[in-house]
Amino acid sequence: MSITFPTRLQDNLAYLAFGKSDRELVYGEGVFVGYRYYEQLEVILHRVEYSDLVMPDEFSASANHIMRISVQVQNMGKLKGAEVVQIYVVDPDSSLQRPKKGLKAFKKLTLAPGEKQTVTLDLGKYALSYWF
Repeated sequence: MSITFPTRLQDNLAYLAFGKSDRELVYGEGVFVGYRYYEQLEVILHRVEYSDLVMPDEFSASANHIMRISVQVQNMGKLKGAEVVQIYVVDPDSSLQRPKKGLKAFKKLTLAPGEKQTVTLDLGKYALSYWF
């Protein structure tokens, strides 16, 4: 979810605090801004592109103070195409008030027709940390 549009102004978390006072500005949404507040209503897989890029559901990971995640992306189309590989971290059992997911790494790549590329993203030891 790289960009999110609320259906109505009331669907925006800042709506509850916006314009309540002329002299005081309240940031009531806390850490829940942007993609961290919204949950997807449905999965939208619409892409504006002219090629067919494929990423398998499998990936490999290794850990040695750095979590290294690799995934292979292949352009199966007849034209050049671009893709953004994104890594989100989720903490479903957190006792703190914090976003359910956080974007921790991403990489954009461009592939020629038939080209296959392995994308490797590193998550350092602080990628799983949270400060409050």
